[in-house]
Amino acid sequence: MNSATEVTSVTFVLGILATLAQYAACALALYIAAGDGRPWLRVALWAGVLPLAALQSLAFGGKTPILLALYAVMAARHYAKRALSVPVLAAGIVVAVLVVFPTVNAFRVPTDRTLAASSSEPTVLEFASRVAAIPSLFAGMRVSEYARFAAESVLGRANGIDSLAVIMKYGDAVDLGNPAAYWQIPLYAFVPRAVWHDKPVILTGSEFARLFVTPSEEGLREYPSIGVFHVGDLYASFGGSGVLVGMCILGFLFRVVYQLFDPARSPDLGMKFVYIVLLWGIVNGFESDIPTIYGNLLKSLAIWILIKMWLNGRPAAAPDYTSSGFRASVVTAHKPRIGYATATARR
Repeated sequence: MNSATEVTSVTFVLGILATLAQYAACALALYIAAGDGRPWLRVALWAGVLPLAALQSLAFGGKTPILLALYAVMAARHYAKRALSVPVLAAGIVVAVLVVFPTVNAFRVPTDRTLAASSSEPTVLEFASRVAAIPSLFAGMRVSEYARFAAESVLGRANGIDSLAVIMKYGDAVDLGNPAAYWQIPLYAFVPRAVWHDKPVILTGSEFARLFVTPSEEGLREYPSIGVFHVGDLYASFGGSGVLVGMCILGFLFRVVYQLFDPARSPDLGMKFVYIVLLWGIVNGFESDIPTIYGNLLKSLAIWILIKMWLNGRPAAAPDYTSSGFRASVVTAHKPRIGYATATARR
């Protein structure tokens, strides 16, 4: 068994465990937005789950944990209470661009002081010292410099057109495409490696990085992953016509998913939860190859459906809390508005 197979066989389980805080944030925010007034829900969300997600981002060196948690809170309010206003959306974007991206990116690069501390202090103490030193990472930086650093941190994740251009120019000389993996997506998702002994490991991102980004001896020994993006993967596997057809199919599927879940009007909290985390997986995974992302999404759906069943089976605690998860007073004491209240009233 090679190292890639070993890593792939455990990353899904580790990924689910690592996102439990984000799932908890989404569930707590949905209950709060739907009218559950128990104080411990807010304490758990704002003093427990969100700080834990921030620590995960720093510990893992990635922005996904905290961004997913913040997105889940905002999306829960949007779909379970009222549509978010433009100022609230703008505030969320500002926090992501000016706080999350630069902080995590700066934290990834240890300073000379933290490198010296790492040789004499335990890992936990080293991490705590680096967290405490976050404000010093930006000491002496002018506002214009900070703004440029924040913008560069964001733009670094939007290189899809660059990946496509590289594949269009040099892709014919390498075997980067994997068209057979597309029809095997359900097999990748649901057939375990114990049954499918020679189950392939999809390494499109790593191969792309090795060929065009880190074509060195060190890169060949490691498994770097650079965003090949859906458009680049489609072009490498099916050419220019494959990009057009593939994007049309994806757009159709996205519309079907939204129509099926109907998160703005459905009174089902569990359905809203599944839609929120599924939407994040689709959008966040757009920079990867299609078979990997949608195989993982299919596997994750089984976990999300179990959480949905648990959410729908929880007893109501607030006196005005209905079994469907929404405040009865919204329907009876106020004029129904477009969204869940209207749908509930019609029922």
